[in-house]
Amino acid sequence: MASRVTRGQHYLGETKKQLREGYGMYKYSNSFFKYEGEWKEGKKHGHGKLLMADGGYYEGEFVNGEIQGNGFRKWAVSGNTYSGQFECGEMTGFGVLTCPDGTVYEGEFQNNMKEGHGILKYADGAVYEGSFHKNKRHGGGSQTYANGDYFVGDWVYDQRQGGGELRFADGSVYEGQWRNGVFNGEGTLMHASGMTYEGLWINGRPKYEAKGLMVVGSTTFELTQGTSFDIHIEVRQEDGELVQLDVGRELKITAGFRHYTPSEGLQLPDMIEDVDETPKETPYGYEVINYPITIQSYLEDKLAQGDMAGIGPMTTASTENSTSASPIPDFNLDDTPQIFVKVDVPPKIEITNKEGMNDLTNEISVNDATETMATVVLNESGTDVTVQDSIPSPGKYANEDGKLETPVPPPVNNQRTENGKASFKNLVLPRHPPGYLPFIVLDAEEDRKQKATSSPGKQKAVVKPQLAPHEGAQTKQRRSSRAQPEDEIPDSLIAAKLDPKIQQAKRERRYGDERFARPGEYVIMIEDVTMPAFLDTRLEPIFLLVKINHQKKMKKVKSPKSSRHKMTPDKE
Repeated sequence: MASRVTRGQHYLGETKKQLREGYGMYKYSNSFFKYEGEWKEGKKHGHGKLLMADGGYYEGEFVNGEIQGNGFRKWAVSGNTYSGQFECGEMTGFGVLTCPDGTVYEGEFQNNMKEGHGILKYADGAVYEGSFHKNKRHGGGSQTYANGDYFVGDWVYDQRQGGGELRFADGSVYEGQWRNGVFNGEGTLMHASGMTYEGLWINGRPKYEAKGLMVVGSTTFELTQGTSFDIHIEVRQEDGELVQLDVGRELKITAGFRHYTPSEGLQLPDMIEDVDETPKETPYGYEVINYPITIQSYLEDKLAQGDMAGIGPMTTASTENSTSASPIPDFNLDDTPQIFVKVDVPPKIEITNKEGMNDLTNEISVNDATETMATVVLNESGTDVTVQDSIPSPGKYANEDGKLETPVPPPVNNQRTENGKASFKNLVLPRHPPGYLPFIVLDAEEDRKQKATSSPGKQKAVVKPQLAPHEGAQTKQRRSSRAQPEDEIPDSLIAAKLDPKIQQAKRERRYGDERFARPGEYVIMIEDVTMPAFLDTRLEPIFLLVKINHQKKMKKVKSPKSSRHKMTPDKE
């Protein structure tokens, strides 16, 4: 019997034997659903489209009135769409679920849930491929994260748990046990910084976790100039125990000297510029400015070459029999008496006697920034001294612009921990760099104190800039106005003032052996510079004090039993 079109209260379409058969449209009595498609024996069967009043719909295969087979489903509320296999109206089998935020799952479903193998692409670019159970990542699987990290291993209800390997984007690799998404159990972390920790982990942290650095032995060294020293460091836990599993942590050593702020009214040399370096805090109640620290072998090589910033062989700070280190050039400046003296002042200066200062045996003010070998000429009255010329002192080098440079010692290489320990060996504090501001301030303060305590009526040679040649007449007028009778300032006194041996001896009394750091208190700082920081944490720096003392002078003594000489330290 052929089908015919029937128009009823809810159905419009083909019928057969008074049953919906063929193609037709049906409105459900609850008015929420509406079906349009194929029918068989009064049931939805074949291809059809089920529309919902909220805007959602299903379009695909129907079997005996049920959504069955391949189809497409859209949810109006969530905006999700699914294209794939259905069973009894539920997503079951293989399909693709797409969310409005860009998340896409392609894989197996069971009863409307992700179940079995699948690929989940997150909106942020992360991708998981592996097993699913009840919509969760569960079983074996791998995930590439948005930041570039990559994990492969076991999952339990969306958490990394069991065994697995995580390769970080920065190159770090962890291989071991997991629990609740973090390192837990036995595992090895090979960090991008070079550090390695192999052992037990608890909740993402090493069981034996480093909490601080500690110096083995005393944190205060008392040394003589030029003496090398070693520093041994250990990585400790919070309870003070050694972290033997700490391997590859990078430590850096630096030195510093106390930062002095010039007091009000203190005159510093014009060539000293403001220092851009930011002073560092210390636990000793003062800040420090960086000071060079190097290894003993470097200084030994430089000393063997006679290349230590013009200092040359051993000075009288070490042995009584030493001679002047700097060669004295041979000059002829007409018949004017000449005295060669090593002064730390710029070329072309004028040295003039002035009332109310210390006697002429006191030291000429020093500026370490421009150490030169100068030719000093006395005028007829002996009251004015002018530096006519200058030459570089040994150990200084001229660059392409003709400016003098002093080589700065190389820094000490960073050290890495091994079994929780690291050592810096054969350390030494060398001569200060040119223009080192803390020393310039100290010297200026010392000079001002000496001037303040000097007796009235005595005189001292002071350094003043020399005027240009065209201003010579004014210079002569000033000189004559302050000239003193010749009998008040003997030439011998001026000669003693300018004698290089006298000046060298005076410098040594204050500075000791100038190839090395001056006597004083220096701060050593050791920092954790592991890069990138291990587990995003750096250990706090530690500090040590190094107190440098003058070298003990050695003198020759005659043995009662022999005519041989031996060196013994002076009694202090």
